[in-house]
Amino acid sequence: ATGAKKGGSKGKKTNADKTAAEDEKRQEELRKQMDEVESSSAAVSASGVGALILNNEDQIKEAIKDYEESSKATENIGGGGGKRGLTQQFMRIEAALEKKLAQLKQHVQSIKGDYTAAKEALLNAKVAKTEQIEKKGKIVERLQELDVKEKSVENTQLLAQLKSLVALNEMLKRQEGGFKERCIAHRKELEEKLKQLKSGENDDQTRRMLEIERLYDSDLSKYNKLRGLLAKKNLQIARVTRSIDSIPTRAELLQYQRRFVELYELVSSKLVETRKYFELYNMLEEKHRYMVNEVELLNSISKSVPKLMGSATGQADLGKNFSSIIQGMRTSEDQVVKRCELEKGKCGVLSDKHKKMLMKQRKYFQAVKEFQEECHKNERLQAAVDAHEDETDNEGEGVPEDDAE
Repeated sequence: ATGAKKGGSKGKKTNADKTAAEDEKRQEELRKQMDEVESSSAAVSASGVGALILNNEDQIKEAIKDYEESSKATENIGGGGGKRGLTQQFMRIEAALEKKLAQLKQHVQSIKGDYTAAKEALLNAKVAKTEQIEKKGKIVERLQELDVKEKSVENTQLLAQLKSLVALNEMLKRQEGGFKERCIAHRKELEEKLKQLKSGENDDQTRRMLEIERLYDSDLSKYNKLRGLLAKKNLQIARVTRSIDSIPTRAELLQYQRRFVELYELVSSKLVETRKYFELYNMLEEKHRYMVNEVELLNSISKSVPKLMGSATGQADLGKNFSSIIQGMRTSEDQVVKRCELEKGKCGVLSDKHKKMLMKQRKYFQAVKEFQEECHKNERLQAAVDAHEDETDNEGEGVPEDDAE
């Protein structure tokens, strides 16, 4: 009896092991399918994904049923501890499968837009296909009509001529295509040869020429840069030269001074001459006025004296008139004398000023002369200093030679 019980328990254990092995195989298959789905998710269509999900749901249901049966069997065999382990394993597997299912559903939602776009493209393609089929049918009908017309006797010659022309056109097109291809190939060969010549891969002389051209280009760029710098320097020199030329030299300043002095002397002599003429004119005008007044006075006396001399009152009036005339002449003489004295005073003041100006002029000429002498002396001293510096430089250059000897 104990042996029978042991044999029965061993049989139950082997059955449980088999069911566990089958469950593990199904789980491995599900995992492989899930990995395949994940690795090929970018290229899976919507219908394939849906079918795969449905297949996985069936397998999940079968796995659940198998797990229930195995759990029942293990419950009958081993009690609560084995059932609890299988339940936890089943819950883990169920959670993993639900996670995979959620990922697959999310992937289906993500590719749903692509599926809709592909479906619309398919519908458009079908519409285009139907249109092409209709066009093809029309073309076939047109060809049948042309075949019927071709078989008629009237159009045989024209059709033969047209066919020959079409054949000639096709042949010319083929020749043109072949000629273009040959030209393109020949151009590629020439470009390759030109590239080789430029790179100098096959010829030492070509490499040397390329190196010479490169050196020439570099030297030419340097030459152009130096020319630009030289042009800038020439512009600067021209600006400085113009600014220097705008400043008069010492000889030019002396010449300007001499010319200004001559001009001033000429203007002053003209002014003095003009003043003399004005004064002579005014003096002659005044003398003429006095003479005219004297003549008028003499004429009035010669006319009135004979009339007034005939009576005593007339003689008295004549005496009064002469006395008034004499008084007027004296007052005029006094005024003239005063004006003469005033002019003499002005002349004295002007002569004093003239003397002072002559003194200043002499001092100015003396200062200019001394300044010129000092300038010449400075130039001689500067020349002597430069000569002395040159001699000292030459002596300094000669010292190392003596030391070397």
